[in-house]
Amino acid sequence: MKCISEKDMKPMVSDLKKIYKADNEKLAFHLLEEAESIWGSKYKVVFRSWHRNWERLTNFYKYPPQLRRLIYTTNPIESYHRMVRKVTKTKGAFSSENAILKQIYLATMNAQTK
Repeated sequence: MKCISEKDMKPMVSDLKKIYKADNEKLAFHLLEEAESIWGSKYKVVFRSWHRNWERLTNFYKYPPQLRRLIYTTNPIESYHRMVRKVTKTKGAFSSENAILKQIYLATMNAQTK
């Protein structure tokens, strides 16, 4: 996505999202060809990568839609760890073990409200 210009980013990403949200691999390939007809002349590298890795990219069509959504969304555990690192990294030192536990607890409560 680094090679895509800022003005093309949103519409192109929208077209690419249709591919991995497709109901099956056949429809996904059809949507890939449609996106390539629109963007392929300008961003050949992107579509070359999709075609080269098609077998690996489409493995998740073997799973039901509910599981597919979990596969291509952000991992909640990684998100939690990132949040804990953000809270603890900015502090130079903690006065006690309870102080760090309190910081993590408060950050977790704050994250749950979002």
